[in-house]
Amino acid sequence: MKLLNVQVWKKLLVTFLFFWLVSTLLFSQQVEGGLLDSIKSRFLQQAISFPQEKIYAQIDKNFYLSGETVWLRAYLADAMSHRPDTTSRYIYVELLNPYNQVVRRIKIRHADGAYAGHIDLPEDVPAGEYQLRLYTRFMENLNPDYFFRRKIDIGSPESVLYRIEASFEYQNGNPKEIQAELRFLDAKTGQGIVPENLKIKQQGGILKEIEYSRKESAANATFKVDPDQHANALYLEYDYLGRTQKLFIPMHPKSNDYHADFFPEGGNLIMDAPNKVAFKAIGSDGLGEDVRGFVKNQSGDTLVTFKSEHLGMGCFFINPESNETLYAVCRNSDNIEKTFELPKAVADGASIQTFWQKGHLLVNVVKSQSLDSTQPFYLVVHCRGLLLGALKWDDKKDFISFDKDSLPSGVINVLLVNSKLMPVSERLVFNLNQSDVANYTITTDKGNYGKRELVKASLNLKDIKNQPIAANLSVSVTDDKDVTPDSCVNVITSILLASDLRGYIENPGYYFINGNPKASMHLDMLMMTQGWRRYDIRKVLVDTIAKPQVAIEIGQEISGKVKSGILLNKSSVDYPVTILSTTYPFFEQTFTDKSGAFKFNHFELPDSASYIVQAQTKSKGNRVDLILDQENFPPEKGRVFSQKKADYRKIEDYMLKASQKYTYENGIRMVNLDAVTVTAERKSKSNGNSIYSSAFNTQISADQIAEKNATDIYQLLVGIAGVNVSGNRIRIRSSDSPPLILVDGMDIAEDELGMIAVQDIEQIEVAKDPSGTAIFGGKGNNGVVMISTKRGEGLQTHEENTNIKFVTPLGYQIAKQFYTPKYETREQIDNSIPDLRSTIYWCPVLKTDQQGKALFEFYTADMPSTYSILVEGIAPDGKIVRAIGKIRREKK
Repeated sequence: MKLLNVQVWKKLLVTFLFFWLVSTLLFSQQVEGGLLDSIKSRFLQQAISFPQEKIYAQIDKNFYLSGETVWLRAYLADAMSHRPDTTSRYIYVELLNPYNQVVRRIKIRHADGAYAGHIDLPEDVPAGEYQLRLYTRFMENLNPDYFFRRKIDIGSPESVLYRIEASFEYQNGNPKEIQAELRFLDAKTGQGIVPENLKIKQQGGILKEIEYSRKESAANATFKVDPDQHANALYLEYDYLGRTQKLFIPMHPKSNDYHADFFPEGGNLIMDAPNKVAFKAIGSDGLGEDVRGFVKNQSGDTLVTFKSEHLGMGCFFINPESNETLYAVCRNSDNIEKTFELPKAVADGASIQTFWQKGHLLVNVVKSQSLDSTQPFYLVVHCRGLLLGALKWDDKKDFISFDKDSLPSGVINVLLVNSKLMPVSERLVFNLNQSDVANYTITTDKGNYGKRELVKASLNLKDIKNQPIAANLSVSVTDDKDVTPDSCVNVITSILLASDLRGYIENPGYYFINGNPKASMHLDMLMMTQGWRRYDIRKVLVDTIAKPQVAIEIGQEISGKVKSGILLNKSSVDYPVTILSTTYPFFEQTFTDKSGAFKFNHFELPDSASYIVQAQTKSKGNRVDLILDQENFPPEKGRVFSQKKADYRKIEDYMLKASQKYTYENGIRMVNLDAVTVTAERKSKSNGNSIYSSAFNTQISADQIAEKNATDIYQLLVGIAGVNVSGNRIRIRSSDSPPLILVDGMDIAEDELGMIAVQDIEQIEVAKDPSGTAIFGGKGNNGVVMISTKRGEGLQTHEENTNIKFVTPLGYQIAKQFYTPKYETREQIDNSIPDLRSTIYWCPVLKTDQQGKALFEFYTADMPSTYSILVEGIAPDGKIVRAIGKIRREKK
């Protein structure tokens, strides 16, 4: 058995200790027959066998202009304890467009106590709604639904000038065919404009030109869609006044269709007992649909009426007297009536009921009157897989009470199981324990600031017992006139709520608005209509333990197999394989195992680092087939939902301002031009680089060759440090033997070198040190001379070498610093270049000291406004930190 590395053992040990230290049973009763010990053991075994991770990422803002930079800080936490976890070396960050295509992908590593990175948006990225997706390799053991996501909006300079009003509806009610109407308007005047070369593309389709009415400034198009592909956006390109606009338009076809699901509390509708039933109605756009209606029996009698209260969710009470079929008759806001069948009432079942009362969670079990009263049931309570308690249910008690402050924060799963530990009822509840959330104060040295003035800010963190909290956090300061902090997705909603529930949660931030008296009631409806999704607790209880298949990633890896034999189809055992970076001083050798496989994993280099991997026979021969494992990434098939639609009219000023700022810093933007057909004779490619090129080798370029005016190749080699030329004899350093000589990747003898004409040489490269010669094995012991000819186009010859492969895998991102201007002198203050920042300040690593304090400072921008300060993070003990402050920038 292969031993786990020290970091992984540390991760498992932390999980083990946390389980035993925190999981103090809430119940004093003991389950007979050692059943309690069995339940505890199985929960512990599952926690140790498969420790899970959660990710949250703070970004500097939620709206960007093409060409800007997305700044982010990711927090990786143990899913059970919420303590920061750095066992996984890398976090992958992807920018996905509305068609779930990867626009940018980066890999950030843990450094300076943080996973911090940035995404430079392309200058020509189409405008639209995008999403950031973050995950680790270890998280690939679960469904991609467990990855962290958050939506961002990206605009373009053309968005300031022109606007499209779009409407979509299903053609004749057919969900597979959509009719689109597009109206093109001048953003300032509201008047119609007439674009040229209008092209559209739907998801999975091709870009095609469409005809439209030039007089009405409108375009109409009909196209087919696959409802299973979640086609929720239309891609457009058009030209107007010499500029090309590229954008995605959210596509929400008008449809009266909707669907409603009904969820009896605890999962069972109990006959001859009062039952609480929650429901959720979803419209054709995947979002909540308001409905009203009534429940009737088979005779048509109305038993109860109901009405949704929040995002299509609501609840009602019903007492079914038989197991006859009941129907819910619903009407939406368009007065469309639909009928849905309710789950059938059971005559021999049991179900959990819960409710909150004065800071206590009350749990009751409702049983059918005909249920065998001698049948024992057991109550099992856990939070995130952490067992909180287990006991035999006592029918003599009306309910069991739990103190809210004794329960952890998050989704709590209450299970009713039988004597075989098979669940018969399940209820989710949510608890927010204030001891799990840090208290804070944010202060500044002034109440109001002027233009380009220094702001000195202070953060003070304490726990509920007024003890200081030392933590590593991130902070963003943004201009309120430009962007508004995301109220839907934050560290609290993500870590405590969304990461533990199945399905899409619409506007999770709503449930945590202070002073909202209905928020807790609506949150409980959410608990009844969603599902906990971390472990399959039913399998855990019967001792079927889930185990990960993908290992924790603790470093970069390049792997593959080597085949040999006459047909190159046999596994090669103990064959040497070497790897060499052509951009960094890295070389390593390993040997294949009994299956011919090899692996390099004791290294890490930045992104864009290139490698040469070479396999050889035991006798240093080249007749082997080297097969590198492909670097795969998890697919994304989900749908991007709009938490809150961007109001382009409101942010047009921001886009204009951001575009001006980009021009000041980077010059005029790239202009998209129509395609140009080149009719001139194509010049042959001649890059002159050897397949073994490395930045550490000595190179003589084509320009340098021309300057030397040499009559033969030997004169070109004279003067290279470490190369000794005597007549036709070449030696590198102090070697007594000739070097390996390659012409366009092919070996030649030393005496054949003089046959090459100087005018045919594109480049000469000499490898003298082990960093450059190691890839050649023993053949390179005396150095290597590589010649690329103008006719050979050196890099193309490597296709014949089955034992050599070139690879540029995704490496870790090299961090760059967020630029914060300083106005310390009168000259800097009076500088005429306007300060047009929308992100005033960004710091991915803000550390509070042992007194819980952190200081940070920055300068204000030019325009009067108010600034929002947002500090987020996770403390070492798992406490959630979300601190919000305001700054006035109104002084002249």
